Amino acid sequence: MTITDIVEFVMMRGGDGRFGALNRAQRVVYAISDVDSMTAEYSLYDYYDSNSGKNAAFVVSALKEIGALESSAVIRSANALFPGGQPALDLGQRRNQIEAMGEDVAASIKEIGDQFMNCTDNFAEKFEAFVLANQKDLMAQ
Repeated sequence: MTITDIVEFVMMRGGDGRFGALNRAQRVVYAISDVDSMTAEYSLYDYYDSNSGKNAAFVVSALKEIGALESSAVIRSANALFPGGQPALDLGQRRNQIEAMGEDVAASIKEIGDQFMNCTDNFAEKFEAFVLANQKDLMAQ
C-alpha cells in the first residue's frame, strides 16, 4: 500500500464531519493533509474560510508531532491573528471573525500562507515518515 493510498483512506474516513471518530494518528494525517492541500491549491485564507479551518488549532500540534516545527509555528502565528488567538470551530462564526478582522489581517493571513508553503523544515518528508511509521494505526477501522 502506498503513502497516497493510506492518506486517501484516512481522508475518506474523516470526511463529512467524522474527524472526531478518527484515532490520534489518523487525526494528525487528516489535519496536515487538509491544510497542506487547501493552502497549495487555494490559500491559507481559503483554508480558514472553509470547513477545513475548524481543525486549525489541532494542526499546530499535529505538525509539531511529526517534527515540522517551523510549519507549526507559521500556522500558530496565523491562528493568533484571530480574536482570542484561535479561529472559531464553527464556520459561520469563523467567517464573522474574518470579516471583523478587516482587509489588513486578511492580507496578513495570505502572506503567512506563503510562508507556510516556503517552510524549510522538510515537512513533506516528515509527513511521509509519520505515515509509514504509523501505517497500522492509520489503516485501523
